[in-house]
Amino acid sequence: MYPEDDVARDLFERVGGVVVPRDEPSLEAFSAATSTFAAHLDYLATIAGWMVAQGVEDEVASAYVAHVFGQVGKSLADGGSLAELTARHMTPGGINEQLLTGLRRDGMPEMVRQGLDAVLARLRGSAGAAGSGD
Repeated sequence: MYPEDDVARDLFERVGGVVVPRDEPSLEAFSAATSTFAAHLDYLATIAGWMVAQGVEDEVASAYVAHVFGQVGKSLADGGSLAELTARHMTPGGINEQLLTGLRRDGMPEMVRQGLDAVLARLRGSAGAAGSGD
């Protein structure tokens, strides 16, 4: 919610938590972060699609991915830092660490940062902001 407004806060707190960015540049960062929703869901669809390619039925793969990531979402709602949650969801030397290490090595975090920078530039009306539409 931006800017702070007591009436709006009261309304929004009835349905969930309220975050008030401290200024417009922060609000723009929040807005840019929302651009990750489709990419996140596509990541999950990629996982389910990979499972199908391994012989799992499409409906079963989709249900499994939705369930396990729904449970991860519940752990997000419980709070804690994202770094702590990451550590809690992987065993040193285990398969979660293996995939995470590979994605980091291949530049996934930097690609996400670059994509967010481009969205933020677009939101701020900067020259060179690529893309149009939603």
